[in-house]
Amino acid sequence: MYALLQPFLRIALLRGKPQDLPWSPLLMWLVLAVHLAMGTAAFALRLDGLSALAAGVASTALLVAMTASLLYANRKPARVIQAVTALAGADVVVGLAALPVSAALHADLGPEAASGLPGLLFLVLLGWNLAVAGHVLRHALDAPLPLGIVIALVFYVLSVNVLHTLFPGMG
Repeated sequence: MYALLQPFLRIALLRGKPQDLPWSPLLMWLVLAVHLAMGTAAFALRLDGLSALAAGVASTALLVAMTASLLYANRKPARVIQAVTALAGADVVVGLAALPVSAALHADLGPEAASGLPGLLFLVLLGWNLAVAGHVLRHALDAPLPLGIVIALVFYVLSVNVLHTLFPGMG
């Protein structure tokens, strides 16, 4: 299992690059399936079963659509497979670390949970996730890291807004 996670862990630790992954549509689809499962599990903390699945599908579809659109617009379509694979795989790694924090935030702990340790850990994990996505996007675009992080932040804001519009019960 570790051998399967290792390339994505390296990317999540900013030591690996998307181009280190094989160009494999099959690997991309497998990683996207795991991303969908993780997303569904995370959304199940806030939504009922079918809505959580729909939110997981929407989240994964947004990752693919935004990444592919960005790379096509920048005339780098050959990088879509590896970039999507890297983003989804690294997101799963960060998501595994974030599940206990998300569970604590969404448990019935009251409003003080968001301002306490779970809230602080959530912000740290969000920062890590944005840094990782920025790292992947900078390699995919041949751009500086700050630009990659800005694009990752734009992706995050767009995703959150779309998901909150589609699933108002997410709170």
